[in-house]
Amino acid sequence: MSRSRGLLLSIAFAGAALLFPVAARAAVDREERAGGPTVRDVQIQLREAMPGEALRAGLRTRVEPLVAAAEALEEHGNTFGRGLHDGFAFRLEEKDGLGQSHVRMGQTYRGVRVLGGELIVHVDDDGLLGISGRFVEGLDLPAVAPLTPNEAAGAAVEWIERAGGANVEVIDVLDPVVWALSGEPALTVPVRAMWVAGEELRFEDLHVDAETGAFA
Repeated sequence: MSRSRGLLLSIAFAGAALLFPVAARAAVDREERAGGPTVRDVQIQLREAMPGEALRAGLRTRVEPLVAAAEALEEHGNTFGRGLHDGFAFRLEEKDGLGQSHVRMGQTYRGVRVLGGELIVHVDDDGLLGISGRFVEGLDLPAVAPLTPNEAAGAAVEWIERAGGANVEVIDVLDPVVWALSGEPALTVPVRAMWVAGEELRFEDLHVDAETGAFA
């Protein structure tokens, strides 16, 4: 893994668009990184939505979306490259006008949140429709940040001041996360800080490489 890494700024991660299944098929687009993790854009379509078919036939009761989501990610993990240390944490459930539920599951690695990894499980009253989103396969990172919170905070302050910032105040040092929104995925320590840049007051989460604290 390259150890030369700048300070990464947090940005919102937008999930994939809602899936409208049309056939039983799976597509996984890969962004290969030589010798490192693979970022996958996942689109797994299992069936067409036929609202209430199973309920009308008396075949089974209404499915629970959260349970269905967890089971789907376990069952289809091989399709998108889920590994031994990869997991998911429930983020939110969205319902649409068609009666479908779209359950957003954030990716984790060794229990650590992966920024840039999220799968959306699409479910109706009859069960699973499909899975879409973005998954980071092949992560190989430490489970615990070697950098202490004080070291991470000090590195953030040094970077801000070197970039011309003044009146730096560290608000909080957050739990480590895996940064996978851009560049090579890395375990990072988010430092929440406030400072003055020119005439502007900045308030941001800065992500410091948890292994080295190095900046480009």
